[in-house]
Amino acid sequence: MPVAEQLITDHLDTWSSTVKPKSSAGRGKSNGKQELYGIKKLRELILELAVRGLLVPQDPNDEPASELLKRIIDEKAKLVRDGKIKKQKKLPPIETDVETQTPIGWTRSRLGNLVNLISGQHLKGNEYFDSEVESSIPYLTGPAEFGEKYPTPTRYTRERRSVASTDDILITCKGSGVGKLNYADREIFISRQLMAIQPVVISSDFLMLLAKSLNSHFRANIVGIAIPGISREDVLEAVISLPPLAEQHRIVAKVDELMVLCDQLEGQQANHLEAHQTLVQTLLSALTASSDATAFTAAWTRIQANFDTLFTTESSIDQLKQTILQLSVMGKLVPQDPNDEPASELLKKIATEKAALIKSCKIKKQRKLPALASEEKRHDIPHEWIWCRLTDAYDVRDCPISRKTGIFFGSHALC
Repeated sequence: MPVAEQLITDHLDTWSSTVKPKSSAGRGKSNGKQELYGIKKLRELILELAVRGLLVPQDPNDEPASELLKRIIDEKAKLVRDGKIKKQKKLPPIETDVETQTPIGWTRSRLGNLVNLISGQHLKGNEYFDSEVESSIPYLTGPAEFGEKYPTPTRYTRERRSVASTDDILITCKGSGVGKLNYADREIFISRQLMAIQPVVISSDFLMLLAKSLNSHFRANIVGIAIPGISREDVLEAVISLPPLAEQHRIVAKVDELMVLCDQLEGQQANHLEAHQTLVQTLLSALTASSDATAFTAAWTRIQANFDTLFTTESSIDQLKQTILQLSVMGKLVPQDPNDEPASELLKKIATEKAALIKSCKIKKQRKLPALASEEKRHDIPHEWIWCRLTDAYDVRDCPISRKTGIFFGSHALC
C-alpha cells in the first residue's frame, strides 16, 4: 500500500472526528449545524495526492505520458483538419521550475494541449423553450442548474452553436460560482456563464480530477466586481502534471474507492453528531426544567460526570453558554441569601426613584401597563425574586437615530 494511502486509512478516526460550525448568513453567526470539516479536508487531500502521483504506484510498463501527449497533439490536429474543432492559438511554453518534480512516466503540460475548449453563447428569448420539445437539447444558463454530478436543465433549445458533448466537463466561468463543475450527460447548449472542456484521448474522469485541483488557480485569476469571471486563457494556460493513460484509470479507480469510504464515514459521523447534539440538549434542558434543588443536583451530576465527552464541539459549548445564561436569569445559578433585601423592596425603591426623575423632567412618564398574567410568568422563581415588567425596573426609550444628538441617561444605557 502506498505511504499516502496508508496515511489516509490509518488515521480515519482523526479525519472523521474534526467538525466545525457551518457558516450562515448574518454577521458570521453559526446556524447550529455542524460541518464534517475533517472529512472535507480528507477529500481535498485525496484529490491533491491523486494529481501529484502519490496515490497509486507507477508502473514502468505504462506508455510514458510524453508519448501520450504526442498522440493527443496528433489527434487534435486531425480533428482540426476534419473541421470538428477550431484551431487553437499556440500556448506559451512552461517555464522551467527545478522545484516542481513529476513522478516517473509523467510530464508537465498546459491544460489546453490536452483538451478542446468551447465557450458558451447567450440565447435570445425566442431561441429557447421552458420545456422539452422535439429535436431540442438542454440549454444551461449557469451553475444553478448543476446537479450532484449531472445538470438538471429547465430550458431547451434547437440551436446547435455552442454545444457540449457527453462526458465533457462543464465549468462556470462567470458569476459567483466561478470554478464550479459538472459533467455533461448528453449534448447541451451552454450559455456565456459556462465553458465546456472536451478531453482528447485522456480519461474524462481524470480530467475532472484535474479541473477540481485547479479550483484555487481559477479563483486566483478572477477579474471583475459586478460580474467576476475567468478567461479562456486562464483555463487553457493552466499548468498540470499528466500521467500515463493507464495510470489515469488506476488513479480514478482509487479515488472512487476512497471517496466511497469518505461517504460512509460522513454518514456515520453525521448520525453520531446528531445523537450527540440531542443528548446535550436533553441533559441541559433537564437543568433549566428542574423544579427543586434535588432535581437540579441530579441533572448537574449527570452532566458533570460526562462533561469532557459532552462538550467537545463548538455547538455543544454554545448550548452550554446559553444554558448558563438561562440559569442565571432563573435564579438557579447561585444560592439565595435570606439576609438579602427582597426584590419586592428593591422594586419599590426603583419606583420611588423613577417618580423623582419624572418630576425633575429627567425621564418621561411611561404609560401604565397591565398587571402580569399568570401565563406570562414562564417559570418558577426563587422566593426572594419577583416578576415585573421591564419598564418597572428600567427606563425604556427609543434609541436616537444619531448618537451625536441623542440624549442618554447615565453611563450604562443600552441601545
